[in-house]
Amino acid sequence: MNKEEIKQILTGFNDDMRVLITDICTEGEVTEPIAEDRAEYILDRWNNVVDKLEAIGIELE
Repeated sequence: MNKEEIKQILTGFNDDMRVLITDICTEGEVTEPIAEDRAEYILDRWNNVVDKLEAIGIELE
């Protein structure tokens, strides 16, 4: 298990989520509901993270 690989996987997810949150929040307050396509994108990205972690031997429950 490579710590750098794990960091890279989680950093990519974090960066994607930061962009989405910036779009729907102002100073920590949600200013608009999450659209269905964005919610699907979040789930797809998370599933991608889980797949990548499993590929390097980390199983999430």
